Amino acid sequence: MNEIIEIIRWILGGAAVVFGAFVSVGNWITLIGVLVTKGSSSFVPLVGGVLAAIGLLILPIDCIWKWAWVPLVTDFGTIPLWTWAGIASLFNKANQSN
Repeated sequence: MNEIIEIIRWILGGAAVVFGAFVSVGNWITLIGVLVTKGSSSFVPLVGGVLAAIGLLILPIDCIWKWAWVPLVTDFGTIPLWTWAGIASLFNKANQSN
């Protein structure tokens, strides 16, 4: 029974990490495209970083849980995007009050 659970953890955790990494790379490609073309595009917020972090927590590897924060920081659609949006919002409010 434990072997079946471990196989399920490998499958689910691995799939979550791979899909999360795919979304994270897509977010960075979108950011580069927006910066280069000066246009607009849409990110997929939270999905990539959160999925990859959950996947790392599911994987049956000792001490991998210590690294579950890395996808949240490296995926532009998670912490970096929300930090940037918060700072931009503060600057907009400051400019509107002047």
